Amino acid sequence: MGVKVQSKESNIKLLLLGRAVSLFGNTIYLIVLPLYILNITQNLKTTGIFFAAVNFPTIIISIFI
Repeated sequence: MGVKVQSKESNIKLLLLGRAVSLFGNTIYLIVLPLYILNITQNLKTTGIFFAAVNFPTIIISIFI
């Protein structure tokens, strides 16, 4: 008695909201991290190598998908 059951629609909305927040965080991470490395090292070559190393697995995996 008094137990409230969540609808499937509510669960889907929460799932989509969580996915959107996660994607936003991942995008911010990919933008800010190279800028942070550039700020620390003041070297574009090091920043470029780091950026390439971070994105290399994504590029390789996307070839096969």
